[in-house]
Amino acid sequence: MGTVMSKRKKKKGKSFDTEKIRELESMEHTEAQEAALNMLEESTMRDISRLSASIEKATTSSKVSEIMWYSY
Repeated sequence: MGTVMSKRKKKKGKSFDTEKIRELESMEHTEAQEAALNMLEESTMRDISRLSASIEKATTSSKVSEIMWYSY
């Protein structure tokens, strides 16, 4: 299992926080579920933030291209 995790760590700069995983394993079932949901929510919010930034950048790029096209 260690090799799988190390391979996953290298993939796209993402890593597994083994300390958090161990912490979850030691918790009561409902506490672990709540903590896992919180971690998922944080991850989702980061993903949404990145997507928003990418969309904003693409929209801005598109608008600049449009303005340049019409200025000729």
